[in-house]
Amino acid sequence: MRRDTSVELCASCHSGPYPTYEEWLDSGPAHGAADCLKCHDQHTSELTFETSTGTCGQCHDTHVEQVQGTLHGEEGVECSDCHMTQRPADFINGTPAKTGHSFSLSDQELDCQSCHDRPLSKHDALGEMSYACLSCHGDIHELKLELVNRDVYPLDNSVPLCAQCHNERYTAWKQGTHGSFDDPEAQCAECHDPHDPVISGFATLPSIPQREEAEPTPIIPLIMVIVVAEVLVFAVYILRRQSSV
Repeated sequence: MRRDTSVELCASCHSGPYPTYEEWLDSGPAHGAADCLKCHDQHTSELTFETSTGTCGQCHDTHVEQVQGTLHGEEGVECSDCHMTQRPADFINGTPAKTGHSFSLSDQELDCQSCHDRPLSKHDALGEMSYACLSCHGDIHELKLELVNRDVYPLDNSVPLCAQCHNERYTAWKQGTHGSFDDPEAQCAECHDPHDPVISGFATLPSIPQREEAEPTPIIPLIMVIVVAEVLVFAVYILRRQSSV
Protein backbone atom coordinates (compact mmCIF):
# COMPACT_ATOMS: atom_id res chain seq x y z
CA MET A 1 0.00 0.00 0.00
CA ARG A 2 1.40 3.33 -1.05
CA ARG A 3 1.71 5.87 1.77
CA ASP A 4 0.33 9.32 0.99
CA THR A 5 2.58 12.07 2.37
CA SER A 6 1.52 14.78 -0.06
CA VAL A 7 0.92 18.38 0.91
CA GLU A 8 -2.60 18.06 -0.42
CA LEU A 9 -3.39 15.40 2.19
CA CYS A 10 -2.37 17.77 5.00
CA ALA A 11 -4.34 20.55 3.32
CA SER A 12 -7.55 18.57 3.59
CA CYS A 13 -7.58 19.44 7.31
CA HIS A 14 -5.17 22.35 7.72
CA SER A 15 -7.09 24.91 5.68
CA GLY A 16 -10.28 26.94 5.89
CA PRO A 17 -10.60 28.89 9.17
CA TYR A 18 -7.07 27.75 10.09
CA PRO A 19 -5.41 28.28 6.69
CA THR A 20 -1.98 26.74 7.26
CA TYR A 21 -1.97 25.39 3.71
CA GLU A 22 -3.01 28.68 2.09
CA GLU A 23 -0.40 30.62 4.05
CA TRP A 24 2.26 28.10 3.05
CA LEU A 25 1.35 28.64 -0.61
CA ASP A 26 1.84 32.39 -0.11
CA SER A 27 5.22 31.93 1.57
CA GLY A 28 7.07 31.92 -1.74
CA PRO A 29 8.82 29.42 -4.00
CA ALA A 30 11.55 28.58 -1.45
CA HIS A 31 9.09 27.14 1.05
CA GLY A 32 6.90 25.75 -1.70
CA ALA A 33 9.72 23.42 -2.69
CA ALA A 34 9.59 21.78 0.75
CA ASP A 35 6.71 19.58 1.84
CA CYS A 36 5.15 19.42 5.30
CA LEU A 37 7.36 16.53 6.42
CA LYS A 38 10.45 18.69 5.95
CA CYS A 39 9.50 20.47 9.16
CA HIS A 40 6.87 18.30 10.88
CA ASP A 41 6.58 14.71 12.05
CA GLN A 42 3.77 13.11 10.06
CA HIS A 43 2.12 11.49 13.09
CA THR A 44 2.59 14.00 15.91
CA SER A 45 2.88 17.22 13.85
CA GLU A 46 5.80 18.15 16.11
CA LEU A 47 8.82 19.88 14.59
CA THR A 48 11.53 17.66 13.22
CA PHE A 49 13.99 19.42 15.54
CA GLU A 50 13.54 20.41 19.16
CA THR A 51 13.31 24.12 18.35
CA SER A 52 12.03 26.18 15.45
CA THR A 53 15.53 27.57 14.96
CA GLY A 54 16.93 24.08 14.51
CA THR A 55 14.14 23.22 12.07
CA CYS A 56 14.60 26.41 10.04
CA GLY A 57 18.36 25.91 10.10
CA GLN A 58 18.03 22.92 7.79
CA CYS A 59 17.69 25.39 4.93
CA HIS A 60 18.33 28.83 6.42
CA ASP A 61 21.66 28.03 8.06
CA THR A 62 23.19 31.38 7.04
CA HIS A 63 20.49 33.37 8.80
CA VAL A 64 20.73 31.16 11.88
CA GLU A 65 24.48 31.80 12.07
CA GLN A 66 23.89 35.55 11.74
CA VAL A 67 21.38 35.56 14.59
CA GLN A 68 23.62 33.49 16.86
CA GLY A 69 26.18 36.30 16.82
CA THR A 70 23.68 38.89 18.06
CA LEU A 71 21.91 39.64 21.33
CA HIS A 72 18.91 37.77 19.94
CA GLY A 73 21.02 34.65 19.66
CA GLU A 74 22.48 35.07 23.13
CA GLU A 75 18.99 35.44 24.60
CA GLY A 76 17.72 32.34 22.81
CA VAL A 77 15.23 34.09 20.53
CA GLU A 78 13.68 31.54 18.17
CA CYS A 79 12.91 32.05 14.48
CA SER A 80 9.21 31.57 15.22
CA ASP A 81 9.24 34.45 17.73
CA CYS A 82 9.51 36.93 14.86
CA HIS A 83 8.64 35.04 11.69
CA MET A 84 5.47 33.26 12.77
CA THR A 85 2.93 35.86 13.84
CA GLN A 86 -0.25 34.15 14.96
CA ARG A 87 -3.80 35.35 15.51
CA PRO A 88 -6.92 33.43 16.61
CA ALA A 89 -9.87 33.01 14.28
CA ASP A 90 -12.80 35.41 14.58
CA PHE A 91 -15.80 33.27 13.70
CA ILE A 92 -18.30 36.06 14.42
CA ASN A 93 -16.84 38.36 11.76
CA GLY A 94 -15.69 35.53 9.51
CA THR A 95 -11.97 36.31 9.86
CA PRO A 96 -9.71 33.25 9.57
CA ALA A 97 -6.89 32.61 11.97
CA LYS A 98 -3.28 33.41 11.19
CA THR A 99 -1.10 30.36 11.78
CA GLY A 100 2.23 32.00 10.94
CA HIS A 101 3.05 29.73 8.02
CA SER A 102 3.52 32.58 5.55
CA PHE A 103 6.68 33.39 7.57
CA SER A 104 6.32 37.02 6.53
CA LEU A 105 7.71 39.99 8.42
CA SER A 106 5.47 42.94 7.74
CA ASP A 107 6.00 46.25 9.54
CA GLN A 108 2.42 46.08 10.82
CA GLU A 109 2.84 42.63 12.39
CA LEU A 110 6.38 42.69 13.77
CA ASP A 111 6.53 44.71 16.99
CA CYS A 112 10.05 44.87 18.41
CA GLN A 113 8.79 46.53 21.58
CA SER A 114 6.78 43.45 22.47
CA CYS A 115 10.14 42.15 23.74
CA HIS A 116 12.31 45.27 23.90
CA ASP A 117 11.06 47.76 26.45
CA ARG A 118 12.82 50.62 24.69
CA PRO A 119 10.22 53.25 23.80
CA LEU A 120 11.51 55.69 21.23
CA SER A 121 11.62 59.41 21.87
CA LYS A 122 12.12 61.76 18.89
CA HIS A 123 13.15 58.80 16.72
CA ASP A 124 9.57 57.56 16.73
CA ALA A 125 9.22 59.96 13.81
CA LEU A 126 10.91 57.26 11.70
CA GLY A 127 7.76 55.15 11.74
CA GLU A 128 5.54 52.85 13.74
CA MET A 129 6.01 49.30 15.03
CA SER A 130 9.21 47.70 13.69
CA TYR A 131 9.63 50.20 10.84
CA ALA A 132 11.38 52.72 13.09
CA CYS A 133 13.75 50.04 14.45
CA LEU A 134 14.62 48.67 11.01
CA SER A 135 15.27 52.20 9.73
CA CYS A 136 18.54 52.03 11.65
CA HIS A 137 19.17 48.34 12.33
CA GLY A 138 18.53 47.20 8.77
CA ASP A 139 18.56 43.43 8.54
CA ILE A 140 16.71 41.82 11.43
CA HIS A 141 19.09 38.85 11.54
CA GLU A 142 22.38 40.69 12.01
CA LEU A 143 20.95 43.83 13.66
CA LYS A 144 23.86 45.87 12.32
CA LEU A 145 23.51 49.53 11.45
CA GLU A 146 22.46 50.03 7.86
CA LEU A 147 22.48 53.26 5.87
CA VAL A 148 20.01 54.26 3.19
CA ASN A 149 22.53 53.24 0.51
CA ARG A 150 22.73 49.74 2.14
CA ASP A 151 26.21 50.24 3.57
CA VAL A 152 26.45 48.25 6.81
CA TYR A 153 28.33 49.22 9.98
CA PRO A 154 28.79 47.45 13.32
CA LEU A 155 26.82 48.63 16.34
CA ASP A 156 29.89 50.31 17.84
CA ASN A 157 30.28 52.63 14.83
CA SER A 158 27.23 54.87 15.01
CA VAL A 159 28.69 58.05 13.48
CA PRO A 160 27.95 57.26 9.78
CA LEU A 161 24.38 56.25 10.62
CA CYS A 162 23.62 59.35 12.68
CA ALA A 163 25.32 61.59 10.12
CA GLN A 164 22.94 60.65 7.31
CA CYS A 165 20.08 62.42 9.11
CA HIS A 166 21.85 64.77 11.53
CA ASN A 167 24.27 66.13 8.93
CA GLU A 168 24.43 69.63 10.41
CA ARG A 169 25.53 68.28 13.79
CA TYR A 170 27.95 65.92 12.11
CA THR A 171 29.51 68.85 10.23
CA ALA A 172 29.70 70.83 13.47
CA TRP A 173 31.39 67.85 15.15
CA LYS A 174 33.94 67.65 12.34
CA GLN A 175 34.58 71.39 12.66
CA GLY A 176 35.08 71.13 16.41
CA THR A 177 31.95 72.95 17.57
CA HIS A 178 29.96 69.92 18.72
CA GLY A 179 31.10 67.24 21.13
CA SER A 180 34.59 65.81 21.54
CA PHE A 181 36.11 66.68 18.18
CA ASP A 182 39.66 65.88 19.33
CA ASP A 183 38.81 62.18 19.76
CA PRO A 184 38.66 60.53 16.31
CA GLU A 185 37.16 57.39 17.84
CA ALA A 186 34.33 59.19 19.62
CA GLN A 187 30.86 57.82 18.90
CA CYS A 188 27.48 59.53 18.98
CA ALA A 189 26.14 56.79 21.25
CA GLU A 190 28.71 57.70 23.92
CA CYS A 191 26.77 60.89 24.63
CA HIS A 192 23.36 60.23 23.12
CA ASP A 193 21.03 57.34 23.79
CA PRO A 194 20.03 56.32 20.24
CA HIS A 195 16.53 55.41 21.40
CA ASP A 196 15.99 58.46 23.59
CA PRO A 197 18.58 61.05 22.49
CA VAL A 198 19.36 62.87 25.72
CA ILE A 199 22.49 64.17 27.42
CA SER A 200 22.65 64.05 31.22
CA GLY A 201 18.89 63.94 31.42
CA PHE A 202 18.32 66.98 29.22
CA ALA A 203 16.64 66.53 25.87
CA THR A 204 18.95 67.42 23.00
CA LEU A 205 15.99 68.21 20.81
CA PRO A 206 13.73 70.31 23.05
CA SER A 207 10.18 70.84 22.04
CA ILE A 208 9.55 74.09 20.22
CA PRO A 209 7.32 76.29 22.39
CA GLN A 210 4.02 77.09 20.83
CA ARG A 211 3.63 80.68 19.75
CA GLU A 212 0.88 82.47 21.59
CA GLU A 213 -1.46 84.10 19.15
CA ALA A 214 -2.13 87.76 19.80
CA GLU A 215 -5.70 88.60 20.64
CA PRO A 216 -7.43 90.25 17.69
CA THR A 217 -8.09 93.97 18.05
CA PRO A 218 -11.82 94.64 18.52
CA ILE A 219 -13.24 96.19 15.35
CA ILE A 220 -15.89 98.48 16.90
CA PRO A 221 -13.54 100.40 19.27
CA LEU A 222 -11.09 100.80 16.39
CA ILE A 223 -13.78 102.34 14.19
CA MET A 224 -14.81 104.69 17.01
CA VAL A 225 -11.22 105.88 17.41
CA ILE A 226 -10.98 106.57 13.68
CA VAL A 227 -14.27 108.49 13.66
CA VAL A 228 -13.28 110.60 16.68
CA ALA A 229 -9.92 111.38 15.08
CA GLU A 230 -11.59 112.47 11.84
CA VAL A 231 -14.05 114.69 13.78
CA LEU A 232 -11.20 116.36 15.66
CA VAL A 233 -9.28 116.98 12.44
CA PHE A 234 -12.38 118.49 10.84
CA ALA A 235 -13.03 120.67 13.91
CA VAL A 236 -9.48 122.00 13.85
CA TYR A 237 -9.87 122.77 10.15
CA ILE A 238 -13.11 124.75 10.77
CA LEU A 239 -11.59 126.71 13.65
CA ARG A 240 -8.59 127.70 11.56
CA ARG A 241 -10.79 128.93 8.72
CA GLN A 242 -12.93 130.98 11.09
CA SER A 243 -9.89 132.54 12.72
CA SER A 244 -8.48 133.52 9.35
CA VAL A 245 -11.66 135.32 8.24
